[in-house]
This record gives sequence, structure tokens and C-alpha cells, in this order.
Amino acid sequence: MSTEPDNERERLRVQLLADKSHHLKNGRFGNPWPSFTEVPPLTFYRHLLTRDTSAAKKSIAEGRAPQVVSLDNAALDLHSDNLQLTWLGHSSVLIQLDYAKILCDPVFSERCSPVQWMGPKRYTRAPCQVKDLPEGIDFLVISHNHHDHLDYNTLREVAARYPAIQVVAPLGNGPILDAAGFRIVYLKDWWEEISIPMLGKDGHAKYKFACTPAQHITSRGLFDLNKTLWSSWVIEGPFGRRVFFSGDTAYSSTYNNEEGAVCPAFKQIGQVYGPFDLAALAVGGYGPENFFCGVNSKPEHAVRIHEDIGARKSVPIHWGTFMLTSEPVDEPPARFVREMTARGHSDQTFAVLSIGETTCSPSQWIGPKRYTAPACQVKDLPDVVDVLIVSHNHYDHLDWNTLREVAKRYPDIRVYSPLGNRSILESVGFRNVFIGDWWDEFHITVPGIDGQFTLACTPAQHMTARGIFDRMSTLWSSWVIRGPSGGKFFFSGDTAYSSVYGNESKAECPAFKQIGRVYGPFDLSAIAIGAYAPEIMFSSMHVNPEQAVRIHEDIGSKKSIGIHWGTFILTNEPTDEPPIRLKSEMLARGHKAEEFSVISIGETTLANPLTSPN
Repeated sequence: MSTEPDNERERLRVQLLADKSHHLKNGRFGNPWPSFTEVPPLTFYRHLLTRDTSAAKKSIAEGRAPQVVSLDNAALDLHSDNLQLTWLGHSSVLIQLDYAKILCDPVFSERCSPVQWMGPKRYTRAPCQVKDLPEGIDFLVISHNHHDHLDYNTLREVAARYPAIQVVAPLGNGPILDAAGFRIVYLKDWWEEISIPMLGKDGHAKYKFACTPAQHITSRGLFDLNKTLWSSWVIEGPFGRRVFFSGDTAYSSTYNNEEGAVCPAFKQIGQVYGPFDLAALAVGGYGPENFFCGVNSKPEHAVRIHEDIGARKSVPIHWGTFMLTSEPVDEPPARFVREMTARGHSDQTFAVLSIGETTCSPSQWIGPKRYTAPACQVKDLPDVVDVLIVSHNHYDHLDWNTLREVAKRYPDIRVYSPLGNRSILESVGFRNVFIGDWWDEFHITVPGIDGQFTLACTPAQHMTARGIFDRMSTLWSSWVIRGPSGGKFFFSGDTAYSSVYGNESKAECPAFKQIGRVYGPFDLSAIAIGAYAPEIMFSSMHVNPEQAVRIHEDIGSKKSIGIHWGTFILTNEPTDEPPIRLKSEMLARGHKAEEFSVISIGETTLANPLTSPN
């Protein structure tokens, strides 16, 4: 979030909203900044008739156009709180933000033209058609009316497939959107906002759309120049994450701009709404620059926009699909990457996508942060990992970024998880996902090991959610693992034992004695011991160390290790308190302290070899 107080940001927005200098006296719209200069019409049209597109054609003939890949349907169909963006070619993107699916400037026709028998034709195929898009697209964002951004044929199909879709667009675009069949259309001026609930969801969860300036022009024919407004868009989800969609914009004209004036709107956007978790920035359509940099940004200017708005990660768009200008088709992203690198931006701050490819936001800037370093990264794990167990979907147990790396490194790994988690696990790339209810068992073999392993999905007292709409929509569990020689391991995942709040009778969770009767005793267990303070708030979901000892007893564990502590500050207890209380309770109940203790992060322990099968 910006360090500016929210009232300062809002005060600046209201001040900018009051400025109507882009509304011209003739009823049309204009660019009110010195950064916009116009090439004389006769000079421009003469260029269109005589322009040299040989470099662009040569780059296409040499196979330098972007690759087109199949859509990741598992990721696109996933209804989750992940922030991700899929490039659908040119400026068409699908954004998934806090459970909403948002389609921007969709163009799937063969030509971006009033007719399909002439006009700029695709040199890369569309990755999909409207019928191939995921179910339940909630919002449509339109930046302006140029044919390569507002494709009437595509929009008719979108309106027919998604009759409840809600549309935001700049002023003047109502008639064409109405004609295409959209029922809910919001038209906005620069700096106007609207907060819209996602239909069918909690009305308190609203998505903010802010119509923000861009340096461009509009027309769909010869006589309607600038009769409709153009814009960029800011999209903010109910969790506070923000996406910037540039639409089509310039930053600084080359023609007759000796002072090198730059468009001030992007710094203003950054001041009012930045920083942004993800941005889609136009980088192409600039050659020759003397003619086109007044309306389209070149890659170096896109980098300046990235900086001005405060984007944490940007994806270059408006390239790789239609030959609208003369630059080689692979030049825009190459220059963008070169400029980003030259200006000191890491490769984590941008992603050049294939058409159809999906990228996620860098979501590691908010939320509980490690106070102890991890023992390793995925690349440091053993060369062979056979099985992955996931207890539930909380972020401190199911980490999207880590699991994507695991799926890439171990493509054949088998994954076991409770009910409801298949979609998110498959979306990160796992091929072999097995889902169980409480007391379900899986019998598996492992290459190179004789006999069967048994994995049992067992109860825990907890809850699940990854956002505000999905509370309890997936199951949580503990897990039992029994080896071919009879050795048994218990993994608690995250669990409680007995709530403090509203539990006058001090009822205890019976599941652990049941687990002990069915599967115990256990040779080794990993049992949660932390994240319990204040106990009146958290004891319904998390055990305190004394309750962890009761679980150790109930399941019949010969040796237990305390987990779920020492890494993230999730609750209020001192970070070293859980193991201290654990040792005290073990001794108080007549156990040896080493029967249930803690180990250092990265340390390995063994079950007692005298009491455990080999």
C-alpha cells in the first residue's frame, strides 16, 4: 500500500476528477498534455500508403512471432483467490482476482477490421474462442473503441455466453455495447470509480473499477474521431490487491516534442492507486516512432509507466498478433526486457508470455513473514520424492508458489489431500492427485520397495478457507502412514483438541483416541504445538502444548516431534513458549521429555529403533 494516507489519495483523485480539460468544446475528447502532439493528417495518411513493412514481414517469415500455447484450463477454471493473468493475444487478457474472472479487450476475430474480408489479419492464431473461455466470467473491461480492442463479433459472442456479465467502459461506448447485447453497462469518465458486487456472491465483497487516463485517440470510421473516450483501468479486489490494465496508450510523442514532455497521468495513477500487484502494459505498435509514439508507447516508455504506477510485476501486451506498424514482431518484448534490466529491475518484476500462457502475481509482499529461514528450497530436496501429503488449504500449509515448484521438479509425484482440494492441486501442475474423506485409506507401492504402504486420511479439529467466500468449502485432516514392515507415522497437520470459548463442559475431540484405537500405537508422530494465543480465540482451531501432549497419549505415540511453531508469527504467544510448555507438560504427566520434543529447522530425527519395525 502507498504510504500516503487514504484521505490524501482520495483528495488527489477528487482534484483530478474535477479537471475536464480532456472534454473539448465540440463535444469530442482530447489529450490535454504537452506529451501529445499530432502528426499532420496528410503526412500521416501519406505514410500509411507508402510505409515499409518489410522488417515486420521478414520477422514473421523467419518464425519470430510469439508461440501460441493451449490454455491452462485447470488454472482458468479454478475459482480461487489467486491473482493471475492470461494473455490471449494482442491486448486481450483474462484476469483472475479474488475469485472474480475479468476479461479485458477481447478480440478473437481473424481480422481487426469493420469487415472480415480486409484489414489487418492475424499472423498468430487466437489461443481460443469465446466458447473455450472458462465458465462464469464476471466482468468485461473495455479500454476504447479501436477495432483491435473492441471487436464487435467477439463481443456479441461474449454477451450471448455470459448474459449476466457486467461491463465497464469509457464514456461514449454505450450504444455499441448495447447493440452487442450487454445488459449491465457502466460508462465512466477519467478518475471516476465504481464498486460493483460480483453477482451471486456476498454483496459486501465488491470490486472497484477506476477509469484512469491514457494518451490515445479513438475512431471506428472516417468521421467519428475522438467522439468516444479512451482510458486505462485500475481494478481492485475485495482483498485490496490491484491490477492495472493500460489498454492502448502512449507516454511521450516523438514528433514535434522537443522538450521530451511525458504524460503525467501515470505518476498520478501511481499516487492515487499504486502500487499495483500486476500490470498489463502496451509495448508495441510504435514503428516508425515519429508517427506513432503520440498514441502508442514504445517498450522503453512502457518501462517508465511500470515505474510511474509502481507495478510489482508487469506483462507486456499489444504486440505479437496483428501487423499494425513496421517494427519486427519480436522487437517489442526484447526491447522491454532489455530496458527493464538496464534500469535495474529484476526478472521477477516482469513476464513475457506466450499467447495463451498464464502468470501469477508476486504475492509475497503482505501477510505473515518468516522470522526463521527455510532449511532449503525445492531444488535442494532429494532427487526422488514419491509422495506429497497436504493436510488442508490454509496458506501456511498449502503454498501455491512452493507447490508449483514441487510439481515441476517431481512431475510423477503422487499427491494425497482431503476432499475439495483437487482443483487447486491440479492447477499448479500435479498429474496424480488422490482425494480422500476422513477414514478413507489408500494402498500404494513405491518403486524399489517391497510391499504396500497405507495412507489413511484421518480427522482433525480445524477449518479451511483461502479467502472470504470459501470458508469450509474444502476438508481438513490429519494423516496416518503405515509402511510395509509395519512402522507407523502420524501427521497432525493443523488441529485443535478442546475449545475454550463456549465449552463449559470442557469437551475434548474424540477423534484422536479413535485414531489410536484404529491405527495406533505410532512409532513417530509430528504434532502441532503452536499458534494458540489468545486461547479463547484460537483453541477451537489450534492446540496448545498441553493439549498436544494429550494427542500424543490418545494416539499412542512412542515418540513425537512438535511442529507448527517457530516460523511465522500467526498468533500472540512468545515464539519460544511452545517447546517450553511442551517439556513442562510432558514431565508433569510422567513422560520422559525426549518422548515428545522439538528439533531444529532442518534437523532429522529417527523413531526409536528398539521399538519400531525396520
